[in-house]
Amino acid sequence: MVTGSAVVQINKDKFPEMQLPVRRDGTRNDIQLNPFLLQSNDEGDNQGKTGSSAEAADKPTEAYNRRKHYGNTPKKSDRKDMEAQPDEVVDHDPELVKRYYEGDPKTGEKPGYQMTPEERKASANDRSRMKLQPKTESNKQGAEASRYSREQKKKHDL
Repeated sequence: MVTGSAVVQINKDKFPEMQLPVRRDGTRNDIQLNPFLLQSNDEGDNQGKTGSSAEAADKPTEAYNRRKHYGNTPKKSDRKDMEAQPDEVVDHDPELVKRYYEGDPKTGEKPGYQMTPEERKASANDRSRMKLQPKTESNKQGAEASRYSREQKKKHDL
């Protein structure tokens, strides 16, 4: 996993014999770049905001994946601190799949697909948006959430 970003520039006149995995724009294939650092917006302010980037944020580029996007939550410590009984589960309110596609209207939080991994993890671990729920109700809610997720995949061509 690449954790940093870098730009590699090659002067082909000085290094004509060098065979590196370098693209035409001077970037390497094995280095992940932050596109916001490489582009400027239409006004040319060089802040890394472009019309195309804003448009891309309006639609998810990948389907919701609970473990990948929000991590392992709720945790045992959440169950313990919320004093969940054996017939109860700790539930996210709203459900994480809805937060991913729609955000949280109560808090004004943007959709999860527009967040960084750190923002999504913080959202999922926010105990003020967790509640206790009977397991039977949770099972029903899980089926509805699965149906919702399939609808969103179809809607967004994912």
